[in-house]
Amino acid sequence: MKKKSVEFKKEAQFREFFEKNLDKFDVQSIKLSQEVTPDYVCIMKDGSVKNVEAELHAEDFLRHDHPLEKVDLIVCAFSSVYKIHGIPVKSLDYNSSEVVVIASAEPERAEEGFWKENRWGWLSIDEKRFPQYLALYVKKPVAAIDRIAKIDQEKTTRNSKDGKYCFVFEWKRKLGYPIRLGKKARIQGRQYVPLSSFVAARTIDDLKEE
Repeated sequence: MKKKSVEFKKEAQFREFFEKNLDKFDVQSIKLSQEVTPDYVCIMKDGSVKNVEAELHAEDFLRHDHPLEKVDLIVCAFSSVYKIHGIPVKSLDYNSSEVVVIASAEPERAEEGFWKENRWGWLSIDEKRFPQYLALYVKKPVAAIDRIAKIDQEKTTRNSKDGKYCFVFEWKRKLGYPIRLGKKARIQGRQYVPLSSFVAARTIDDLKEE
């Protein structure tokens, strides 16, 4: 969609806008509005019925534990992606994708550092591709990228001696559909991928380098 000069600070504000401007999202009418997933059941302009989830930012869908099988469409004010886990996204304002850096770890360290401590370090980072998200490939027996976190830029620290970063997270979640090994690609060192590629991928083969 074309960029709109509309500002929203809360999801509730966007939901109010959505309900008054259905045509901007190819929606004909709302059959059901509720506070649980899906937020809406809508009749689309093509006559189909879709379960619709509303978010302020499309990427917020990643940190909400929505049952994916209950959502057919994500509507939002802002997005840097066209799909999340295969679910189409319709947004008012689309901007190019942010960067996800992918690291790897043993299962024990993934649980202790990433999950319990809400941080990950210390990593050498390509400053030209500084990430907004960090994802983790957890080694066997998991053998998949199964978690992602939004990096808190203000709390993240840099070691002045070696230049490595310790990333602190704004939020984290485990993926509803872990990104598993494909037929060709493997996680080697750091990988930088657009968020749009990350959320659309089902296997590591699907990841496109930034």
